[in-house]
Amino acid sequence: MLTMLRSALSWKNAWRIRIVALGFIVLVVGIGSQVLVNAFAADADTDAGLVAVKVSAYPISGRMADGNWTYSGACAVSTAQFPLGSIIALYNTDGTFNRQCTAEDTGIGYGHIDLAMPNDEAAALRWGVRDLLAQVVRYGWGPGGAPEAFSTSTVHAHIMQHFSKLHYRYFVLERIVRVRPPLLVS
Repeated sequence: MLTMLRSALSWKNAWRIRIVALGFIVLVVGIGSQVLVNAFAADADTDAGLVAVKVSAYPISGRMADGNWTYSGACAVSTAQFPLGSIIALYNTDGTFNRQCTAEDTGIGYGHIDLAMPNDEAAALRWGVRDLLAQVVRYGWGPGGAPEAFSTSTVHAHIMQHFSKLHYRYFVLERIVRVRPPLLVS
Protein backbone atom coordinates (compact mmCIF):
# COMPACT_ATOMS: atom_id res chain seq x y z
CA MET A 1 0.00 0.00 0.00
CA LEU A 2 2.83 2.35 0.86
CA THR A 3 4.59 1.61 -2.42
CA MET A 4 1.36 2.26 -4.32
CA LEU A 5 0.95 5.62 -2.55
CA ARG A 6 4.62 6.44 -3.16
CA SER A 7 4.28 5.72 -6.90
CA ALA A 8 1.06 7.78 -7.11
CA LEU A 9 2.80 10.77 -5.50
CA SER A 10 5.92 10.51 -7.66
CA TRP A 11 7.12 13.39 -9.82
CA LYS A 12 6.02 11.69 -12.99
CA ASN A 13 2.38 11.86 -11.74
CA ALA A 14 2.61 15.46 -10.46
CA TRP A 15 0.52 16.88 -13.32
CA ARG A 16 -2.29 14.42 -12.49
CA ILE A 17 -2.21 15.49 -8.85
CA ARG A 18 -2.41 19.15 -9.85
CA ILE A 19 -5.36 18.54 -12.14
CA VAL A 20 -7.25 16.61 -9.46
CA ALA A 21 -6.45 19.30 -6.84
CA LEU A 22 -7.54 22.10 -9.19
CA GLY A 23 -10.76 20.22 -10.03
CA PHE A 24 -11.45 19.73 -6.32
CA ILE A 25 -10.88 23.45 -5.61
CA VAL A 26 -13.18 24.49 -8.46
CA LEU A 27 -15.84 22.08 -7.23
CA VAL A 28 -15.64 23.31 -3.61
CA VAL A 29 -15.65 27.00 -4.57
CA GLY A 30 -18.50 26.52 -7.07
CA ILE A 31 -20.69 24.58 -4.66
CA GLY A 32 -19.80 26.89 -1.77
CA SER A 33 -20.66 30.04 -3.70
CA GLN A 34 -23.97 28.54 -4.85
CA VAL A 35 -24.80 27.57 -1.28
CA LEU A 36 -24.07 31.14 -0.16
CA VAL A 37 -26.22 32.62 -2.94
CA ASN A 38 -29.11 30.32 -2.02
CA ALA A 39 -28.73 31.17 1.66
CA PHE A 40 -28.87 34.92 0.95
CA ALA A 41 -31.82 34.47 -1.40
CA ALA A 42 -33.71 32.47 1.22
CA ASP A 43 -33.07 35.17 3.83
CA ALA A 44 -34.14 37.97 1.50
CA ASP A 45 -37.60 39.38 2.03
CA THR A 46 -39.88 38.42 -0.84
CA ASP A 47 -41.70 41.77 -0.48
CA ALA A 48 -38.48 43.76 -0.95
CA GLY A 49 -39.11 47.48 -1.16
CA LEU A 50 -42.71 47.32 0.09
CA VAL A 51 -43.59 49.59 2.98
CA ALA A 52 -46.87 49.42 4.90
CA VAL A 53 -48.64 52.80 4.83
CA LYS A 54 -52.03 54.26 5.71
CA VAL A 55 -53.61 55.85 2.64
CA SER A 56 -56.38 58.42 2.77
CA ALA A 57 -57.74 60.93 0.22
CA TYR A 58 -58.40 64.66 0.18
CA PRO A 59 -60.80 66.57 -2.11
CA ILE A 60 -59.13 70.00 -1.84
CA SER A 61 -58.20 71.71 -5.09
CA GLY A 62 -55.31 74.16 -5.20
CA ARG A 63 -51.55 74.45 -5.52
CA MET A 64 -49.42 71.64 -4.17
CA ALA A 65 -45.98 71.96 -2.56
CA ASP A 66 -44.23 71.65 -5.93
CA GLY A 67 -46.32 74.49 -7.43
CA ASN A 68 -48.58 72.39 -9.66
CA TRP A 69 -52.36 72.29 -9.33
CA THR A 70 -53.87 69.22 -7.67
CA TYR A 71 -54.89 66.43 -10.03
CA SER A 72 -55.96 62.80 -9.70
CA GLY A 73 -52.75 60.83 -9.52
CA ALA A 74 -50.90 63.21 -7.23
CA CYS A 75 -50.40 62.53 -3.53
CA ALA A 76 -49.17 64.18 -0.36
CA VAL A 77 -46.35 62.43 1.52
CA SER A 78 -43.84 62.92 4.29
CA THR A 79 -40.68 64.16 2.58
CA ALA A 80 -38.67 62.29 5.22
CA GLN A 81 -40.02 59.05 3.73
CA PHE A 82 -40.60 59.92 0.04
CA PRO A 83 -38.99 62.98 -1.59
CA LEU A 84 -41.13 65.13 -3.86
CA GLY A 85 -41.34 63.71 -7.37
CA SER A 86 -41.23 60.08 -6.25
CA ILE A 87 -43.55 57.77 -8.16
CA ILE A 88 -45.18 55.38 -5.71
CA ALA A 89 -47.01 52.17 -6.62
CA LEU A 90 -49.69 51.21 -4.10
CA TYR A 91 -50.64 47.56 -3.59
CA ASN A 92 -53.47 45.96 -1.61
CA THR A 93 -52.44 43.76 1.31
CA ASP A 94 -53.08 40.66 -0.83
CA GLY A 95 -50.40 41.91 -3.27
CA THR A 96 -52.68 43.09 -6.09
CA PHE A 97 -51.94 46.46 -7.68
CA ASN A 98 -54.25 49.27 -6.56
CA ARG A 99 -52.95 52.50 -8.11
CA GLN A 100 -49.91 54.70 -8.64
CA CYS A 101 -49.32 58.27 -7.53
CA THR A 102 -46.66 60.97 -7.78
CA ALA A 103 -45.49 62.64 -4.56
CA GLU A 104 -46.11 66.34 -5.16
CA ASP A 105 -47.51 67.63 -1.87
CA THR A 106 -46.41 67.61 1.79
CA GLY A 107 -47.90 68.09 5.23
CA ILE A 108 -48.51 64.43 6.05
CA GLY A 109 -46.97 62.30 8.78
CA TYR A 110 -44.45 59.52 8.26
CA GLY A 111 -46.08 56.25 7.13
CA HIS A 112 -49.07 58.02 5.63
CA ILE A 113 -50.01 58.93 2.03
CA ASP A 114 -52.85 61.28 1.11
CA LEU A 115 -54.24 60.87 -2.43
CA ALA A 116 -55.40 63.98 -4.27
CA MET A 117 -58.99 63.76 -5.49
CA PRO A 118 -59.66 67.42 -6.38
CA ASN A 119 -63.27 68.57 -6.14
CA ASP A 120 -64.53 65.00 -5.57
CA GLU A 121 -65.55 64.87 -1.93
CA ALA A 122 -67.75 61.79 -2.46
CA ALA A 123 -64.84 59.75 -3.85
CA ALA A 124 -62.57 60.89 -1.02
CA LEU A 125 -65.17 59.81 1.54
CA ARG A 126 -65.68 56.45 -0.22
CA TRP A 127 -61.91 55.91 -0.17
CA GLY A 128 -61.70 56.42 3.59
CA VAL A 129 -58.45 55.24 5.16
CA ARG A 130 -56.88 52.06 3.81
CA ASP A 131 -53.86 50.02 4.83
CA LEU A 132 -51.81 49.48 1.67
CA LEU A 133 -48.28 48.57 0.68
CA ALA A 134 -46.16 51.21 -1.08
CA GLN A 135 -43.23 50.61 -3.40
CA VAL A 136 -41.10 53.42 -4.82
CA VAL A 137 -40.94 53.18 -8.61
CA ARG A 138 -38.84 56.35 -9.00
CA TYR A 139 -37.12 58.03 -6.05
CA GLY A 140 -37.44 61.83 -6.34
CA TRP A 141 -37.59 63.85 -9.55
CA GLY A 142 -34.53 62.18 -11.00
CA PRO A 143 -31.50 63.85 -12.58
CA GLY A 144 -33.52 66.49 -14.45
CA GLY A 145 -34.90 68.05 -11.29
CA ALA A 146 -38.45 69.23 -10.70
CA PRO A 147 -40.45 70.33 -13.74
CA GLU A 148 -41.50 73.96 -13.91
CA ALA A 149 -45.13 74.84 -13.31
CA PHE A 150 -46.60 76.50 -16.43
CA SER A 151 -47.94 80.02 -16.21
CA THR A 152 -49.74 81.94 -18.95
CA SER A 153 -46.58 83.82 -19.90
CA THR A 154 -44.65 80.54 -20.09
CA VAL A 155 -47.25 79.07 -22.44
CA HIS A 156 -47.21 82.23 -24.57
CA ALA A 157 -43.40 82.11 -24.76
CA HIS A 158 -43.60 78.44 -25.73
CA ILE A 159 -46.04 79.23 -28.54
CA MET A 160 -43.85 82.08 -29.78
CA GLN A 161 -40.82 79.82 -29.74
CA HIS A 162 -42.48 77.26 -32.02
CA PHE A 163 -44.21 79.64 -34.39
CA SER A 164 -42.30 82.15 -36.41
CA LYS A 165 -43.57 85.73 -36.31
CA LEU A 166 -45.10 85.28 -39.75
CA HIS A 167 -47.05 82.21 -38.67
CA TYR A 168 -48.10 83.92 -35.46
CA ARG A 169 -49.33 87.02 -37.36
CA TYR A 170 -51.21 84.80 -39.81
CA PHE A 171 -52.80 82.96 -36.88
CA VAL A 172 -53.86 86.26 -35.25
CA LEU A 173 -55.15 87.72 -38.54
CA GLU A 174 -57.10 84.56 -39.30
CA ARG A 175 -58.79 84.84 -35.88
CA ILE A 176 -59.61 88.51 -36.50
CA VAL A 177 -61.10 87.78 -39.93
CA ARG A 178 -63.29 85.01 -38.48
CA VAL A 179 -64.55 87.27 -35.69
CA ARG A 180 -65.39 90.34 -37.86
CA PRO A 181 -68.52 90.23 -39.99
CA PRO A 182 -67.97 90.45 -43.75
CA LEU A 183 -68.17 93.91 -45.29
CA LEU A 184 -71.34 94.61 -47.23
CA VAL A 185 -70.84 96.26 -50.60
CA SER A 186 -73.78 98.24 -51.88
